[in-house]
Amino acid sequence: MRLLVVAVWSLTVVACGQAQSQASPAAPTAAPSVGANGGAAGALASAPTAPAAREAPVTIHVAGAGISGNLMTAWATYEGGYFKKYNLDVDGVPDIAASTTAVQAVIARDIDVLNITPNAAIEASLKGGTDLVAIANPPPGTGFWLYAAPEIHSLEDLRGKIVAANQVGTSTYYAVDYAFRERGMVAGRDYDILSVGNQAAQLAALEQGKVQAGVYSAPTTAKARKAGMVELLDLNYVPFNANSVIVRREMLDDPAGREALTRYLKATVEAIARLRQDKAFAVQVLQKYLKEEDPESLDEVYNAYVPKRVPLVVPEAIPPVLESIAERDPTARTANPERFYDNSIVQELQASGFIDSLYK
Repeated sequence: MRLLVVAVWSLTVVACGQAQSQASPAAPTAAPSVGANGGAAGALASAPTAPAAREAPVTIHVAGAGISGNLMTAWATYEGGYFKKYNLDVDGVPDIAASTTAVQAVIARDIDVLNITPNAAIEASLKGGTDLVAIANPPPGTGFWLYAAPEIHSLEDLRGKIVAANQVGTSTYYAVDYAFRERGMVAGRDYDILSVGNQAAQLAALEQGKVQAGVYSAPTTAKARKAGMVELLDLNYVPFNANSVIVRREMLDDPAGREALTRYLKATVEAIARLRQDKAFAVQVLQKYLKEEDPESLDEVYNAYVPKRVPLVVPEAIPPVLESIAERDPTARTANPERFYDNSIVQELQASGFIDSLYK
């Protein structure tokens, strides 16, 4: 992974007729689209042609953490050519499997923009050093459902039973823990959570009877139903930021950095408009990155994760995250939730009419 040179934030504006002898980055060229495995591939579709860019291209290193429909917006922004339209040099959205590893890459400045559930970023910020902040959140909800063996009919039936999730601090663990706590049930006392691993491993554990329920996202939800499991609870009601745009606070506070992030979010909301109005394009993107061919599964993913028109971070979702983290880090109890998100750029795009103009 390449280390970003901080100086790219302050690249100067290049006049169209500037002499070649002046030191400046070369004009951007069409970059090949990068698939989920990092290999080069042709772009699925191009963004509308933009006016000739007057600014120097800015390099931004982008990544995601985990392969799920929650990343549909980031993938579509790249595949549709929207980063390029806003004169950003982005060479793909590679996957960093572990959220903790991904967060450390942002802190180390190897990655500038990380598309991830912000829980791990909040916890890392509390440890001191580099503050990380969520500046947008495209998904409409948690993107999780609790499925159980057919003999289980309610959460009460899971008393004394085992529920599959990922490790402590992950989004699946948080979502199921929130739902049970709301009903007065605590992990380790009323039921147990088994940290199984990824979605496939969690479903296998349920099918094998090692657990009696599991937390799944689409398209694993469709596979769970085909295996005879029943939907016990839709966890999308849980206040949650499922896949936020995470950046370093210092980049957001730097004028040139903020300008680059404004371009990033303009590209993002334009891709969102495309996803909401062009399902065929969305399915192509999902098919490529999820490596899924089943039309029913792809349709389920699209319906579950079609992004919000205005991708604001959900403020009320931050305090429950801090409460959860406080069990491991007491400093979370006194932390100001506003430290971990900043909706100002999205709000500016909304107030200016930019977002509405994409739907006319």
